[in-house]
Amino acid sequence: MNNEPKIQIGDLLQITVSSLNEESNFLFNADVLNAQRGGQGANAVSLNQGYFVVTEGNINFPAIGKINLLNEKREEEVDIIGGLVEEHVKNPIVNVSFLNFKGTVIEEVARPGTFTSENDRIKLLEAIGSAGDMTEFGKRENVLIIRDEGGERKSIRLNLNDKDVLNSPYYRLHQDDVINVEPEKLKLYKQLRTTNRFLC
Repeated sequence: MNNEPKIQIGDLLQITVSSLNEESNFLFNADVLNAQRGGQGANAVSLNQGYFVVTEGNINFPAIGKINLLNEKREEEVDIIGGLVEEHVKNPIVNVSFLNFKGTVIEEVARPGTFTSENDRIKLLEAIGSAGDMTEFGKRENVLIIRDEGGERKSIRLNLNDKDVLNSPYYRLHQDDVINVEPEKLKLYKQLRTTNRFLC
C-alpha cells in the first residue's frame, strides 16, 4: 500500500537536481551548494535552505518560479518538478524530502511532546520510541492517531498487539500526526484511590 505523506501548507522541502550540466546543477541547487561551501558539509541544508510551501500550496523554484505541490506525494512531486526542470536541462534527477517533518506523542509515554525529523518515513513505533516508550499504564491495544487530511481531521484507534497494525495506512506517520497513548483503567483507579485518601 502506498502511504506516502502528501505535501501540506507549512511544509519545508529539500529539493535537489542532478544532471550532466554543472551550470544547471548550480542554478537549481544554489542554496545547497553555498551552504556546503561554507564549510558545514553535506548536512548543512537547514530550515534556511529549504523551499517553504506557502498558503496556496506553492513553492518558488529557481528559473521556474511558482510550482504548486499541495496534496502531492513524493513520486508525484518528483515527476512535476522533473518535467519542469527538463525544459532547461536534459535527463535531470530530482530528489525531494522533508526538512521539518514533525509529529506529537502525548499522554502515557515517558517524554510526551513534539518530535522533528529530516526523515519522513517515520513509523508509529519509532515515534513512540522517540518519546521514551510507553509507561507501564500505556494502553497498547487502543492507541489513537489523529491526522489532518486536506483540512479534514480524521482519527483511528490502533491495536499495537495485533500484527495487522503494520498494514494500517496510519502506521506510517504523516506530517503533524498526533499520537495519543491512552492510560489503562488501572491508573485511573489508583489516582482515584489516592485522591480519596487525601480527602478523607
